[in-house]
Amino acid sequence: MKTEIQVCGINNATQLKKLGVKQDSLFYYLFIEDTESYDLYFRANGWWVDVCTGYVFNQKIKDSYFSAFTVGELGLLLPVSSDWSSGIDAAGNFEKEPYTEHFCKSYVYECTAISEANARAKQLIHLLKTAS
Repeated sequence: MKTEIQVCGINNATQLKKLGVKQDSLFYYLFIEDTESYDLYFRANGWWVDVCTGYVFNQKIKDSYFSAFTVGELGLLLPVSSDWSSGIDAAGNFEKEPYTEHFCKSYVYECTAISEANARAKQLIHLLKTAS
C-alpha cells in the first residue's frame, strides 16, 4: 500500500497544525522551495528522506512542515472511552471517497474521505473545532 494512502492529506495536516495538534509523526509534509510544493518525507538518523524518490538531505526546516499523521497515530489522538463509539465503513465510490467515519457522543458526526487516515483526520478536526 502506498504511503500516501496511509497518512492524512496536506489539507487535513495543515488544519491539525493550526488547531494546535503537536507536530510529532513518523511522516511529514515539507515545503520544497525548488518545486514550490509539499512532498512527503520521513526522518532517519537526522536526515530527511523523500518517501517517493528516496532523495536524502540534512537541512534545518523552518515552520513550513506539517505532520502527515498515519491511521494509527490519529487513532491515538482520538478520544477513547465507553461513552464514545467510532467506526470506519468502506462503502460508496472506491475511486473517490470510499471511507465514511462515524463518531458519536450524544450526537453523530459523519464524514467521507478518500482514505481511512483522512477520515480520522477530519473526525479529529471536527472534535477540536467543536470542543467546549
